Amino acid sequence: MASAKARRLFYFSVVAALLLVPAAAFLLLPILRAHRTLSQASRDTASAHLIPFRFGPLAPSPNPGFEPIAAPSSFTSAAALDDRIFLAGPSALLVFNASGTNASGTLERTFHVGLDLPPSALGPLLVARLRNQAHPQLLVATAGSGILVFDPQTQSFEALLPTASGLRDITALAALASGELLAGTRRSGLLVFDGKTLELFRPEYANANITTLLAEGNDLWAGTQDHGLFHTHAGITEHIETELPDPHIEALAADATRVFAATPLGVALFEDGRPSRTLAPNTFAHALFAEPNTLTLSTLTSGVVSLPLDSSRPHATTASEDDASPTEQFVSLPGRPGLYAVRHDGLYRRAGARWVAALQPALPAPTPAALTDNHIAALNFSPDGRLWVGTFDRGLDILDLARNTAQHLEDDHLFCINRIALDPERHTMAVATANGLVLFDASGKPRQTLTRRDGLISDHITDVVYTNLSTNVSTNGASGQARMTIATPAGLTFIDSTGVQSLYAFQGLVNNHVYALAASSDGNDLLAGTLGGVSLLTHQAVRRNLTVANSGLRHNWITAALPFDNGTFLVGTYGAGIMRLDNGASTAGTARTANTARFTPLDLVTRDMVINPNAMLATSTHILAGSLGQGLWSFSRATQHWTQMTAGLPSLNVTAFAARDGILYVGTENGLVRIPESNLPQ
Repeated sequence: MASAKARRLFYFSVVAALLLVPAAAFLLLPILRAHRTLSQASRDTASAHLIPFRFGPLAPSPNPGFEPIAAPSSFTSAAALDDRIFLAGPSALLVFNASGTNASGTLERTFHVGLDLPPSALGPLLVARLRNQAHPQLLVATAGSGILVFDPQTQSFEALLPTASGLRDITALAALASGELLAGTRRSGLLVFDGKTLELFRPEYANANITTLLAEGNDLWAGTQDHGLFHTHAGITEHIETELPDPHIEALAADATRVFAATPLGVALFEDGRPSRTLAPNTFAHALFAEPNTLTLSTLTSGVVSLPLDSSRPHATTASEDDASPTEQFVSLPGRPGLYAVRHDGLYRRAGARWVAALQPALPAPTPAALTDNHIAALNFSPDGRLWVGTFDRGLDILDLARNTAQHLEDDHLFCINRIALDPERHTMAVATANGLVLFDASGKPRQTLTRRDGLISDHITDVVYTNLSTNVSTNGASGQARMTIATPAGLTFIDSTGVQSLYAFQGLVNNHVYALAASSDGNDLLAGTLGGVSLLTHQAVRRNLTVANSGLRHNWITAALPFDNGTFLVGTYGAGIMRLDNGASTAGTARTANTARFTPLDLVTRDMVINPNAMLATSTHILAGSLGQGLWSFSRATQHWTQMTAGLPSLNVTAFAARDGILYVGTENGLVRIPESNLPQ
């Protein structure tokens, strides 16, 4: 009986268990689904902070034939690794084999931007051993190509390149004690790389414009362009701004428990993480180095200054003996005693109260370093074959390429060059600047500066074009028919034998701010490209205004213009690339219908792209256009095809062109290069 009862109990247990399984499954299914949903949400949340990137060997594209010309030496950062000293400037990284204690050494190798390295200016250097790496490496920040990693063992580069172009402009580097790499960006906050993933460091840093970083262990300080400091410690981020003498941070330095922040109005001192006082008030501090009893700083007005850190003398200052040259960075080099200073012409070592040269290299170039500055803004040739080079803020250089000599001109008017125009009748040059129009004679000497006092509608000149040219020139060199049209942010000014006249929006111009001018081949028609569209003029009168609303134009902001084939124009825009304008002329050129003027997009170049002001040039074989961040665009007249060119350029920001004797000269924000026109794509 017991056996039968046991069998019945076992039977009922099995049946009950089988009945409970579906019920349990029914009850557990929502729980399992919820768990999967939460797990997926967690993964999605984590991946949402991750930044797509590429990390691998650097493989520059072949150079089509660009060669640098007249590049000035300019250095901004230095570092030491494995008996080598690395000296970097915007256009090159120099490697010195340095033995001994004074950092003296011989140049071992030069890596040129645009040739050996990507076409982006080089920034700060950092030596660090990152997570998952067997030994320290050299890290190089770039202004547009991410981070370059140089391995001293293999003597080769790798590139850490975020997919989003806005994250590639790196302004500062630092390494945490944990081996993570921190990278400050110009507009997109702070990034962190752990060897496998790249992400935003913390939400508090989002969109910050980082200028400098300081990592002490896992304690982080970050300076910004205009919002003071961020301080992250023990998982908490503090924003410091009102306590600073100025919200712009130039540099950071630390010694023990003290942190120093350089600003344009003095140095902020922090003790134990809290604001303490301001040192050297009202001093534009640019670079810092902290020692137990002294703070060394470079100023823009007094050179190198030493501040004693005795609390009983909080405002005491002592200038060094050698304080003539500004310093970009102070560095201590491992294994080499003393303090070093990076200046534009090389590396200096402190010897007592003086600074002596440790390394003063000259950048190798096909021609001597003759330019004053690398930021090119305008180019043109004078009839005598000299190349006129206008810079962004250092005036004008006139290069004699045959003799490898240069003449530099810079004053209150010649400092910010927008355009260099040749008067085809007088064979003189007109230089448009932010403070007037400077007229040069045929020998290259400035003879007159035109401003508002002379009848111009504005002192700020953006473009110049000559129209109504006549072959009947009088004996004194003047033409009764020639007219100079001057573009300004306040409208147009016309100068001819009848006097000076101006035209602005009240008289029909589509917008007062005129950036670019282009004249038709017969000189009767003029295109004025403005901030608000295009005005077509005939005999100084506005014929029609064209905008996004009425013409097919895709962006109203016009930055450059050129006459093209069959009475058409090419215009460059700030945001829509290049478009073609049929200005309403018939193919025979005998009739014009204003209402037919319309813009047409062009293959490849009508795109999300900024064409730099007046960065367009026409030759007999090509049309050239310079973009902001997308390199050089070349149009072959033979094949009617546009091609983008980036390899070989010192920067993807192409700003100016000139051509002579089959050679094209290309100005960028990081130097001047040249290339035979025959090397351009067909």
